[in-house]
Amino acid sequence: MSAMLKKQRYGPWVDQGPMSIDHTKVRMRVLAIPQAGMGAWAFHGWQAQLPETVELLPVELPGRNSRMLEPKGQSMRQLVTALVDALAETLRETPFVVFGHSLGAWMAYEVCVELQKRGGPQPVGLVVSGARAPQLADPGNDADRVQPRMADLPSRAFWAHFERRYGQNPDLALDVVKEHVEPLLKADFRLFETYAPRLVTLPYAVVACAAVGDDRVVDAQLEAWKERCGCESEFERRRFDATGPPWSTPHRWPVDDPSVFLEWFGPWVFNEVKAMRYW
Repeated sequence: MSAMLKKQRYGPWVDQGPMSIDHTKVRMRVLAIPQAGMGAWAFHGWQAQLPETVELLPVELPGRNSRMLEPKGQSMRQLVTALVDALAETLRETPFVVFGHSLGAWMAYEVCVELQKRGGPQPVGLVVSGARAPQLADPGNDADRVQPRMADLPSRAFWAHFERRYGQNPDLALDVVKEHVEPLLKADFRLFETYAPRLVTLPYAVVACAAVGDDRVVDAQLEAWKERCGCESEFERRRFDATGPPWSTPHRWPVDDPSVFLEWFGPWVFNEVKAMRYW
């Protein structure tokens, strides 16, 4: 199946890129939502490292990549509502897990909240990475005590603080590239910095994780996700090893080195689905 046909299979909100999937073997799905400034491509290397029974649905948000000409999201609630409108029926077809990293972690949580609110299909679990719990969403709780708010900074200050946080990515070295991606990054940071969470408890497993050395989130902020889990025995906090290029930081692990995480994640998804007695 061509890449274009794969994109059309689930509409514009999912871009599976070059993934090769035998849909006759799929028994469960993972809805994966990327961090700020990134798109579905951040997960395109994951499918080959997951069991063939697990289908990855990498989310492509508007305003980037194949959706470059669409307006960027104006609020977390607006994006989540549109995403659930588009994919709720697909998610009814098979058991699924919701995953999100950084900004995507809060969006993943809000997808779960929206599905619960609608009485829609419910995931067997939520896995979040690199983000403090939503009740700590206020920028005053950001681990960056120097510059917790990024969206409204002038360009030079924005890039200075961005590189201090996330490393000096050589792909962003040229001014012309920075000019191109800065509006998208600022729009995503604005989603993060204006996020007003809906605080509920979720009646299934919640796992909060981060890479070792990721200073964008401290362990206490990961542990606080336990408050969003309706059953304490179903909550888990994890740190895992990840490596990357010398310029990078552990916060970029989904792109740089997801291997250790995926060694745990594939069997975890299988066991959660099995525990729910879908088979």
